[in-house]
Amino acid sequence: MQQGTSLLPDSQDRAFSVVLELFAPSGLKGVILAGFFVSVMSTVSALSNSIATIFSLDVYKKFIHKNARDRELIITGQVSGGAALLISSLVAPLVGNIGLFKYFQTGVTYMATPFISVLLMDIFWRRTSYAGAIAGLMGGVFIQIALAVSLLTADIHLHWLYVGAIAQVLTMLLIMVVSLNTAPPRNEQVKPFLWRMSWISTLEVGAKKRPCWQSIKLWLVLYAIVWCYIYWRFW
Repeated sequence: MQQGTSLLPDSQDRAFSVVLELFAPSGLKGVILAGFFVSVMSTVSALSNSIATIFSLDVYKKFIHKNARDRELIITGQVSGGAALLISSLVAPLVGNIGLFKYFQTGVTYMATPFISVLLMDIFWRRTSYAGAIAGLMGGVFIQIALAVSLLTADIHLHWLYVGAIAQVLTMLLIMVVSLNTAPPRNEQVKPFLWRMSWISTLEVGAKKRPCWQSIKLWLVLYAIVWCYIYWRFW
């Protein structure tokens, strides 16, 4: 990994190119690179298409122009998709300075925090309301950005997972405060989605008797132990 100079700042970003150079046969390097670029292009295409669809149908048609015609929605989708690609191209130089792996992991952590907070509160707290969930989704993004900017301004260097954990706690507190100050959901609305310990005991009800090594409960326990060990070992 340390042989020669590289434009990439981190060793983890160089792993693919080093492995390709050392282990791939000369006749397959071009094919592998072609497949790599095709996968990148398909991902960019899918993301831009998703952005265009979501913005035109879920934002523009619902909140800006409810009576928009199909042609107007198509143009709106094209403009929003193009704007997303333009913003991405402007951000691309920053990725080169930070490192692709770190940038991707940080971005996913920061963007996923509000959604994870809402899901956990909805599953484990009966009192979570619709207004609290919306506040968590929208306010969580601002909390995450404000926290990251504040730490950067104060010259405090924390691993992005710690920053995400702090933001998640703040987002869950926001959801709790808003939910307690708004109308609670009806019991029939939340009961099917709330996690209960009794669910584990009903996983194999009515199922054919299985050997102990095929028991769902056994594998759930082993799964939890393995993940806890990995989390503890590599944290």
